[in-house]
Order: sequence, then C-alpha cells, then structure tokens
Amino acid sequence: MLNLPDHQNYGDLAVAISKFRQLELGKKVYIEINEFLDLIDYYLTKNQVSTSRKILDFAIQFYPDCYELKLTEAQLLIEANLHNQAAHKLKNLYQNHHDDFGLLMLIAINYAKSGIVNKGMKFFDKALSPLDDEEKAPVLFAISQTFIQIGRYDVASFYLTKAYQITPNDSNLILELAFCFERTEKFLNSKKLYISYLKDNPFSHLAWYNLGVVYSKLDKNKKAVEAFDYALALSPEFSSAYFNKANIMLNSKKYSKAIEEYSSVISYEKDNASAFYLRGLAYMQSNQFKNAIKDFIKSLKIDDKQPETWYHTALIYYKFNQINKAKKAIHKALS
Repeated sequence: MLNLPDHQNYGDLAVAISKFRQLELGKKVYIEINEFLDLIDYYLTKNQVSTSRKILDFAIQFYPDCYELKLTEAQLLIEANLHNQAAHKLKNLYQNHHDDFGLLMLIAINYAKSGIVNKGMKFFDKALSPLDDEEKAPVLFAISQTFIQIGRYDVASFYLTKAYQITPNDSNLILELAFCFERTEKFLNSKKLYISYLKDNPFSHLAWYNLGVVYSKLDKNKKAVEAFDYALALSPEFSSAYFNKANIMLNSKKYSKAIEEYSSVISYEKDNASAFYLRGLAYMQSNQFKNAIKDFIKSLKIDDKQPETWYHTALIYYKFNQINKAKKAIHKALS
C-alpha cells in the first residue's frame, strides 16, 4: 500500500511540490521516486485525485518500470471508481507479485468496492495470513473502513470484532464497532460498547449522541433523552441531538416540549424542512392550527416534494372549510 507522507517531513514535501511545479513549467528537474509517491499520497489525502493522476503521469515517464507506481496507478483507478480498469492492471501485477501485501489489499479493496464482497474477503484474508496478531489489528481496522464506506456494516463488524479480540482497549476501535452494531440493529451489543467507550472518554459528545440513538431504538426513551442532554451539555449547538430529543417528545405526545426542541433545531438549521414539518405536526396535535399551517408552508418552500406535509396541510385547510386549497394540497400530495 502507499505510504502517507510523514507530517514531520513537510519541509521535504514542500521541496517536492516546488520541484513538480517547475517540472510542469517544462524545466529539467530531477525528482526521486519517493518524492513522486509522497506527492501523490499527499494530494490523495486532500481528495485532489486529478492532481495525483497528473503527478503519476509525469512519474511514469521518469520511472516506467516502477512497481510501486503501477500499484499507485491501480489505486487511483479505484479512487476514480474505474474498477474494471483497475482489475485489469491488478491482474497483470498479480502474476508476478502474488504474495505482495499492498497488491493483495488493493485487489481486495477493488473487489469490495465493485460489490464482489466474497472475493474481496478472500484476498483480505490472504493479505492477513502471514501477519502476527500485533500486525493484524491495525490492518483489520483498515479493512473495516472499506466495508463501512460501501455500507456493508455487517462485514465491517466481522473484521472489527477480530481486531477487538486482539486489542480490546482501543477506543477508536470500540467506537467503530459500536457504530456498526447499531447499523446492523445489534442494539444491546452497541449499547455495551458505547458505555464502555464513555467510561474512558466521558467528554465525547458524539458517543453520548450515538448512545442516545441506541437507547431510543431500544425504546428506553428516558435514558435516550439523558444521553442527548449529555451530548448537548458538551456541544450546545449539536442540532442532531435536539432533533432526536424532539422526535421522542413528539412520539410520546409531549407536544409543547417537542415544539421547544424543534425550535432549537430550527435556530441552528434554518433550512431544515423536516424540522418545520414535524414542529407543524406538534402544533397541529396541540390544536395550534395557525402555527401548524405556517410551519407546513415554510417546510414546503424549502422542499415542495413532501407528500406527508402536503397531506397534513390539506387536512388543516379542509378543517377550516378552505376546500379549493385542500384539493390543491391533496393533488400535490398524490402527485
């Protein structure tokens, strides 16, 4: 795999950037292979794939037979979602380098991102097989990130669990595994891990928020609200925590409290169509129909493709005998 540039060597990186700029201007400059590789990785970390590709094209002119550059070319094709082209390059490299760790990892990543998960896992396992446990843990974590990126939280959980068995006190690992358990609806496992994480990291507003989400999934609303309140105490502008609290209040028919919480969301997210709609519902349920219709209209100005909002708007118009407006709103809902 590619080596990311060491943050302590930014002086060297600045020199390499300067050299490459001169090269772009047509000047004769000698750039070592490691400088090219560092430049490519640097711009990849900044999500500037096109710049990395440009640097690679220059590098191949200087070092056409360099194996690391060929690996890098395959990586860039994967980053650009050109999986078939990447597979062709990787297949050629695999003929002569079938035990190379970096190559095996790239083949596995390409299969995974192409949706061929079983083959991806096969090559990940092949890359892992010669490593001892201490070496495996960070690789298992890295593998899990690939599957998180493609939404396969079940497979990510599998690799994170293996890493957790090796390094059970790794806070980042615990947090990621708890998140994956939540996404795969293993809420009790997720809850245990978030609580474990918060014992060592009590000031993580994200962990408190995620624990609140898990409690709400387990229908433990009181504990969920407490967790959201902790998150808000640590990060008072954390609008997602207000939003989740508001949803609990609305579902529990505590309409005045729901209105208060949705109002907090709106104070930070003035274009949140869902918050206006849901606050409108809370107003409607508490018979504050003028406020409800105002919120529904505000919500629809932000996003007019909300059938439920149109439907509830129609209900209020119908209640007050504004039949034409009600018909129009129902037509919008149905369309």
